[in-house]
Amino acid sequence: MSANLGKVTGYKEPLYQSQQITAEQRFWKTFKNLQIVKEYQSIQDIQFNPISPHDFVVLSSSKVQCFSTKTRKVIKQFSRFKEQVLSTDFRYDGKLMAVSDKAGMISIYDSYQPKNLILQIRPKNGEEFPVHKVKFNNVNKDPSKVFIAGDDRLVKVFDLSNSYTPLNVISGSDDYVRSLDFLPDNPNVLITGSYDKKVRMYDMRTNTGKPILKFDQGASVEDIVAINSQTIVSCGGNGFKCWDIAKNGRVINESYNFNKTVTCLNYLKKDESISTEAGNKDSSITNCLIASSLDGHVKVFDPLDNFKLKFGWKFSGPVLKTAISPTALSNQSEDSEIANKHLVVGLATGLLAIRTRKKGVKEKEDDKYAYLQSESKSKKPQAFNRMMVGRDFQGLKTEQIIYDDKLTSANNPTGKQRQFEKYINQFKWFDALIASIVTLNGTSMMPLEVTLSCIHDLKKKDKLKTAFQSRSFEEVKPVLDWVLRYGISDVRSCGIALEIVSILLETCDIEEEYLKILRSKLDLEISKAEQSQKVQGILEMLI
Repeated sequence: MSANLGKVTGYKEPLYQSQQITAEQRFWKTFKNLQIVKEYQSIQDIQFNPISPHDFVVLSSSKVQCFSTKTRKVIKQFSRFKEQVLSTDFRYDGKLMAVSDKAGMISIYDSYQPKNLILQIRPKNGEEFPVHKVKFNNVNKDPSKVFIAGDDRLVKVFDLSNSYTPLNVISGSDDYVRSLDFLPDNPNVLITGSYDKKVRMYDMRTNTGKPILKFDQGASVEDIVAINSQTIVSCGGNGFKCWDIAKNGRVINESYNFNKTVTCLNYLKKDESISTEAGNKDSSITNCLIASSLDGHVKVFDPLDNFKLKFGWKFSGPVLKTAISPTALSNQSEDSEIANKHLVVGLATGLLAIRTRKKGVKEKEDDKYAYLQSESKSKKPQAFNRMMVGRDFQGLKTEQIIYDDKLTSANNPTGKQRQFEKYINQFKWFDALIASIVTLNGTSMMPLEVTLSCIHDLKKKDKLKTAFQSRSFEEVKPVLDWVLRYGISDVRSCGIALEIVSILLETCDIEEEYLKILRSKLDLEISKAEQSQKVQGILEMLI
């Protein structure tokens, strides 16, 4: 007695490399708990406190709001401003917060006491220019100096003990200064970016005011960030550039992944001092560069992989500022003291989007003994547990075949074979092909996945050409109808449909009317392919 040949595996399209989910995508998809906060005006700046629990402040209109990382609600509000606030920064110990406004005034507050105004740096008469950037030098942990830059094209250094006159004034820029940063391993080097399309580096130990290096961005510099002691990244126009300081400002990488101006850059490095959980898949992510743009995109790049794009989000309006928790790349256990991790995005429309990765979120591991975890929680006797071990084990994920097609018999709970599978087991190749194309009553077509499953199974058995031998035109007419109606026009079946046409031309006598229809159908598909190639060439030139 012959053995049962089994069931036909459903046809599935192969996954391209770009469609496969990577470890980075799995990690960033965990920031899925979204909260939207509506403000009256656009979001000007967002900053996280460097000290746990890493609460963050949001600047909008003439107020500064402090949000809790545990509840995502406003816990403090600083509203003693007469003008629009533009920039803020925390000191390295998280106790002081500097805020600048449109009138050029710098206010130093206690981070958690809105009523405790420690110091105000007032501009002189006639020098009331908007200050768009205020920053502490947290690299060398200097508690007394604050750096400001604004529309007066100057960079000023103030000492908190003497706020009347600046310690140093740098006047090398030819246009508005919009960004400041320090080298991580050299706190005496100041980096500035301005609207004169230049990135400048200054040595603060000399009072000459002349830059030691100058780079040409090619567009107005919106933001800069120092990755390490030799590499800095600046954004301007619809992209960003990476500069190598050791090679006198040579461009080592540039990316133009946006359609509009890039407004903000954020670099985050994993804190190695925080112990991570063993076995977590996202522990390999050590650093990332996040870029935001006016086209509504926030994208994540990997500096260690030639700044390749790894993930991205799309928002409803232009993105002005983005900030991420300092501990976002560290993997703490559920009993860790560190709170949830947030990605905060501020839009020009006044919307504040807070995406949260809650504490203790972990990826499911492919552990071959994972099925024993449910057994250990049972309150049954140990003998019963030993007897029932493995009843829920379905095999490793790498050994499973997941069927998404509900029409496949492999997913049929009754285990019955479909009609074309029965014909295949009876070696009736042509009958199996017809049964996979039309239904039993012959009134409608079968789903394309079913037809392709049968055709590929016949091709694997090398019986596709055998099925059409010594067949009349009336017998192969359903196959021709399927080719003309679905086979050629669908990209999934176009290749196998043309192969069937070549077999029919060799083995059967096809009527002239069908040949004309086939010729016109092929000409139409060829013209569509030519038009799509033209469009592809135009898009490649634009991108």
